[in-house]
Amino acid sequence: MKLAPSNVMRVLPTPRAARLIAFTAPVWLLAGNRWGLLAAVTVTSAVVIVILFDLIRLPGASAIAISRNAPGTGGLTDAIEASYHIVSRWNRRIEGVLYHAIPRELGPSMDLVHFTISPGDRASIDFTLTPTRRGRWELGAIAARIHSPLGFVQRNIAERMADAITIAPSLKPVRNYQLMAMQHRL
Repeated sequence: MKLAPSNVMRVLPTPRAARLIAFTAPVWLLAGNRWGLLAAVTVTSAVVIVILFDLIRLPGASAIAISRNAPGTGGLTDAIEASYHIVSRWNRRIEGVLYHAIPRELGPSMDLVHFTISPGDRASIDFTLTPTRRGRWELGAIAARIHSPLGFVQRNIAERMADAITIAPSLKPVRNYQLMAMQHRL
């Protein structure tokens, strides 16, 4: 069975885990005698136990729900307000990073957003779209990377959304001319 790209590597080690392993690796240089081998096996076993303990405490894929709230239409070069909503279903605090794949025609992409959610709480992340081209644009997937409590492993959660926004010429200048005409300033 071939896995879809979104199903590959959902749980990953972090750079912190790599540093821990690299820091403890030189103990294997002592493995030339029986006591050195015992020390190396003990240290390696302790590292594996700590990482497995951290993996067990990593929130599951259903620990958070992510949704996006964006209007269906907008004007060219107008600022369009949108937001992400994250709901925690986990019994502990969740820390993570939110990513999204907004098309560049809708303006500069949002930087990575770090979030922390208390158990059973909600969080909102607001962002602004500034379209540069007309047309219908898919808003793309949303992904979150959730960190384990000790920071040795992380889980990737991706949400594919079927929402889109239609960009048409802005009516803001027309409204300004209409207001000026009503005030007899034209």
